[in-house]
Amino acid sequence: RACKLCCFGAVIYYYVGLVACSTHWVVTEDGKIQPQMDSVYSLRRPYDLIGLLAQEERAQMVESLKKELLQRKEEIDRCEDQAQDVEQRLYAADHDCLIAAQPLAEFDLYVSTVVPFDHKIKSHSDEPLPEELPQPNCSKVMDLNFSMHAFEHLAGVRERHALNMTPEAGLHRAVSTIESTQEFGYQVYKAMAKNNSSWVIFNLAAYYWREKGAAAEAMECVRRALHFSPREHKDVALISLGNILHRSHLSEEAAIVVHAAVDTAPDNAICHFTLGNIYAVLADYNKSVICFENTLK
Repeated sequence: RACKLCCFGAVIYYYVGLVACSTHWVVTEDGKIQPQMDSVYSLRRPYDLIGLLAQEERAQMVESLKKELLQRKEEIDRCEDQAQDVEQRLYAADHDCLIAAQPLAEFDLYVSTVVPFDHKIKSHSDEPLPEELPQPNCSKVMDLNFSMHAFEHLAGVRERHALNMTPEAGLHRAVSTIESTQEFGYQVYKAMAKNNSSWVIFNLAAYYWREKGAAAEAMECVRRALHFSPREHKDVALISLGNILHRSHLSEEAAIVVHAAVDTAPDNAICHFTLGNIYAVLADYNKSVICFENTLK
């Protein structure tokens, strides 16, 4: 029995040795006794007895505010349940909705836009065309691993080979009288063979690939167009890049690019119109309205 008591005492001694303790008060190097700042008992104003006594009153006030907020939430939920066909009534009665004649969701907010410029590429009708028309390949004409002007920090530009975009039919007609898309591409190909550092030709090549729906190829041409474009004409390539990103469903990145186009050409209505469409897709309608208003100025 004495042996059992000794063992029990040893166990108690062992566990008591593991017990940790803490105190709210500490003694500083100067010999002052003060509370620990990380203690749960620490008070911001320990000298304020009135504030300490008013804690119960503040707790009741917080509880009252909580009950009031819950009551308001119930009222809002009840009103939402009672409001039926609000959207339909708005479309039927609102003046702006009547002018639009259809809901916003039915509008095409991926409208193709281009910035026109003086250069026009023409068909040489007296020249026989080869059976297989070569296409302008911007990557083969000129290597461009990196450019400070090409928004390489955007994920859509870095991962351009993974992009998918919808084709933009008839886009080349904005800058050419050529009817056939293939012939337009061939004429751009020939022009590029003669001059591989022209920002105009690279923009034309980007239009060709945008019309074909080839995002990666269009992006390569736009990168080179931005690399060679003078400051006053960068909006041409920036709007093209914004369209590629927007139609590839990277509208947030497209907004960044088109904002740069607006900074370059603040009086260009096409830049504001393109940005308005992008913000409408992003459901940022306030900014979209501002952009469309700027289009009409």
